[in-house]
Amino acid sequence: MCVLVHVGTDRDVPEIPETTPPSPFLAKKVDDRLPEVRGKYIYYCGSHEWCGCGFDKRRLPEDLLRDTQAGLELGEFSDDLVGRWYDMVYSPPPQNPEDLAEFVERLAKGNESVAALDRFIADARPADVRVCWAGAEMEPPDEIITIPRGQTLTMPFHEFHEDWSLNRLYRFE
Repeated sequence: MCVLVHVGTDRDVPEIPETTPPSPFLAKKVDDRLPEVRGKYIYYCGSHEWCGCGFDKRRLPEDLLRDTQAGLELGEFSDDLVGRWYDMVYSPPPQNPEDLAEFVERLAKGNESVAALDRFIADARPADVRVCWAGAEMEPPDEIITIPRGQTLTMPFHEFHEDWSLNRLYRFE
């Protein structure tokens, strides 16, 4: 399931088209009016993964990278290492060096996508940013979080509630 990000603003900012392969960021106007989202224009924003799932500011800590590389060389992972992976990315460690390199590259692209989203938000001066799972965009948000105008949206989108809910509206005031 994908994360969706919509930005509501009164500014008519330029769209950023989809590309193949995907660039770090895309923004396109949508005609949908989303519950509680203020603004004359609504933009769908996507990351290098074309959806909001790639807006991920996490970085693989050096010690976790080093320990994972050592585990790959040994052909086994300690329970502690597996637990650290689940704590960070909700999945087990990669099973080969190629998958580890691909994962590290994906995190780097996620950081580029977040930086591009921050620039878009700064330019759009939005009223609201809506973040939810795909399929929940027409439901009212479960939570409205107020953010002081001028501050960037630097929270991790993968900050789930205990029940994995993700249906929030970030309101700039």
